Amino acid sequence: MKAILLYSPRLVPLFILIPLLGLCLPALVGACAREPEEPELAPETRAQPRGLAEEKSEPPQVLLILDGSGSMWGKVRGQTKIAIARSVLKRFLGAAPTNLEMGLMVYGHRRKEDCQDIELMVSIGKIRKMEMLGRIETINPLGHTPLAASLQRAAEVLKNAPGGKHVLLVTDGKETCHGDPCTVAEDLKRADIDFVAHVVGFDIGEEETRAQLQCIANATGGLSLRASDAEELAHSLNRALETAVKGGSLKVTVLDVHGDLTLKPKIFIQDPDDEDRWLTGNYGAEGSKNPYSVLLPPEKFDLFIEPAGSGSFPAGTIEIVAGETIEREFRYGELKVTVLDSRGRPVADPDIRMRDPYRKGLWFTGNYRGEGSKNPYSVLLPPGEFDIRVVAGEAEKWTRGVVTKEGQIIELQVRLP
Repeated sequence: MKAILLYSPRLVPLFILIPLLGLCLPALVGACAREPEEPELAPETRAQPRGLAEEKSEPPQVLLILDGSGSMWGKVRGQTKIAIARSVLKRFLGAAPTNLEMGLMVYGHRRKEDCQDIELMVSIGKIRKMEMLGRIETINPLGHTPLAASLQRAAEVLKNAPGGKHVLLVTDGKETCHGDPCTVAEDLKRADIDFVAHVVGFDIGEEETRAQLQCIANATGGLSLRASDAEELAHSLNRALETAVKGGSLKVTVLDVHGDLTLKPKIFIQDPDDEDRWLTGNYGAEGSKNPYSVLLPPEKFDLFIEPAGSGSFPAGTIEIVAGETIEREFRYGELKVTVLDSRGRPVADPDIRMRDPYRKGLWFTGNYRGEGSKNPYSVLLPPGEFDIRVVAGEAEKWTRGVVTKEGQIIELQVRLP
């Protein structure tokens, strides 16, 4: 400050001295002007979801694809789905890390009968929350659901982007433009268009639609999530973003008794926030893969596996670590049961059931009488100990403590009294 007080024409001119001092002219009379900043969202929207603290590593590229088709005027608990989406996305974007690279794509919102109605509303770049929210407010649900074409467009947008590439697809229905989004997702993955699609099915009731959406996620290694209301939609979006920012990979391989990849197992990953829900999995008839790979948030998860024709069994707890790949291999054993009568002759149409060793009072699997039962009867079973009940006519017999082991065929002969 002495330099200013001692100012003289013979000294350094003021217009040169002040910048050297890091001051600005308004400082002589008031506060300096500041660079304009994006307005902050309401305080309640700024709480960080679990695991979404700012990251200093290269940020992932995230493209949010939002359903703008006419069905988004449908209602959930008295509120339109588009209104729910706007409200949830306001909180979701408000809590998102500011170092994200994010863009917004919408389909079906401008023209009623146009399957090419796909718009990149906000290009991918450092997240511009207020711009995205402003564009979301303008969406007027109107047209069709071109999922396949949207995935192709997303691949074009993300193809040359640096870092991890993620699509967050929110839809309330299946493809309605004669495309095949499952095949498109698989083709893009084979073409080395390396993006992961996390799919949130909002208010989906039809199993066929669920299977189609799950196939998109499974083909790209992403989460397949379901949401029936605003709370579940928020939960699913936060899970997907958490996975994109800090996820690790899980690869599950399920082998038959001979060690071959002949099975198409169902794989369930339990939601650690709700033990009555599956977070994601490989359980759709159309989407089943073996090996199955998925990106998950960094937490502990309980894993359940079910091969065709058998019950599901707990396959242990896995802990996902950010940036790492966890691999698990499971191999089944086989049990072959032959049922004979008291004279040693094969019994026709026996009822053979295995008591569930994991859930009290339930049957794990079986060869039910009247449903095409076979004798001998062979079934794949996980390693464990099973109690087996055989019924034929009026005769009944239990065989307890049958131990199955991975990679082994156990033969059991049951002679009825």
